[in-house]
Amino acid sequence: ILQNICFQKKIPLLILRLTGVYGPGDSGKSTINKLVESASKKRKITLYGAGDDKRDFIYSESLYDLIKQSLNQRKNLTLNIAKGKSHRISEWAEMIRDLYPLEISIEHLKEPGEKVQRNKEMNYNISLLKENYPYFKFIDVKKELSLYILNFLKH
Repeated sequence: ILQNICFQKKIPLLILRLTGVYGPGDSGKSTINKLVESASKKRKITLYGAGDDKRDFIYSESLYDLIKQSLNQRKNLTLNIAKGKSHRISEWAEMIRDLYPLEISIEHLKEPGEKVQRNKEMNYNISLLKENYPYFKFIDVKKELSLYILNFLKH
C-alpha cells in the first residue's frame, strides 16, 4: 500500500529490511544480548543443539549511521541491511567467550522436546546496499562485540 501511494504521488520510498540488530537500544531482546547476559549471570553460554544455525547480526550504531546517510538521499529502493556474512550461533558464542573479560564456558544442551521449525541459514543479498552505499563500512564484528560487552557490563 505504501509503495503504491508513494509511486502515485512521486514520493521516493526507501525500505530497509533488517537482519538481527543488537547494541545500545536493543531492549535486551537480541540473540547477542541473550548470549552476553548468560555469560554475565552464569559464567557460561548455553546453546541448545550444536549451534549450527547461521545468522547475520548488525550493530545498532552501524544501523544508525546508515539511516543517517539515507536521510539525505531521495531513492526509491528496498535494501537488505546486513553484513552479508552469516556466522553459526556457536561462532557468535565463541567470539563472545574470547572477548569476555572473565573466563566463561560454552555449554551445549540437547534441544528441548518440541522443535520449532525455522530457517537454519539466514543469508542476505546485500548487492544493492553495496551499490548504493559504496563507502559505507560496518564496524568490525569483534569490535562491535567488545563494545557491546563493555556497555553491558557497565549497566
